[in-house]
Amino acid sequence: MWTYLDHDIYLYFMLRFTILEKHSCVGGTWNINRYPGCACDVPSNFYCFSFLQVSLTSCEITTIPSQNPSWSRAFASHTEIRGYLETVASRFGLYPHIKFGRTITRSKWDEVASKWTVETAGGETFTGDVVVSGSGL
Repeated sequence: MWTYLDHDIYLYFMLRFTILEKHSCVGGTWNINRYPGCACDVPSNFYCFSFLQVSLTSCEITTIPSQNPSWSRAFASHTEIRGYLETVASRFGLYPHIKFGRTITRSKWDEVASKWTVETAGGETFTGDVVVSGSGL
């Protein structure tokens, strides 16, 4: 049976993560594409996240709404969506976890170690239990 301390340690190690971002800022395609009239092709309210927050001290799970009820129009511009993504990254404390300017060249599963190894064009190597690809393909 876990004590609260054991559970806190478990959550601490489970929630450690690194985000490798190819570009110099968050926003993905909404940062890269800047042509005139660039906007989403589905209603803006679909570009909203809903996340859970786990309290490491009380072991409570709460929902933090992160939706944007104030989109300026039904199909928001790339600038507005990028701004929303920057706000979400800031609000959820993601910036300290993001390593900008990292192009991933290889990811490989090590069967023996049960770990992923991710290599970047700059020669850095990262290892982890999970890899989540956000390549936008």
